[in-house]
Amino acid sequence: MGEMVFPIYIISLIVLWILLLSVEDFNLNNLTPIMGNGLKPILKEVYPGIINFPFGETIIIMMFIPYLNNKQIIRKVGMTVILVGGLILTINSILILSVLGPEIYGDNWFPFLTAT
Repeated sequence: MGEMVFPIYIISLIVLWILLLSVEDFNLNNLTPIMGNGLKPILKEVYPGIINFPFGETIIIMMFIPYLNNKQIIRKVGMTVILVGGLILTINSILILSVLGPEIYGDNWFPFLTAT
């Protein structure tokens, strides 16, 4: 089922990105000031979350790598999946922040739906 739904998900995600870019509320100034208080507060907030979400499952799956036959392919595919997933999450966050602004983004439970 995942193989059938994945192309539909990616196509709909790209369409939503294009629509979000064309919204009149889209403003890249919502991303500023970047690091207004320096790097230390950002690292303090990011460190616990980056271990757990969204790649916490990867650590569990990596326990099985020593028992697999073709480890090089598994590592290539795994790193590709992590990079693509991280890229999609980064693009979503930038687009949502650009449309909603940090105040609404922080207070909302489903900011992507609100932005859409």
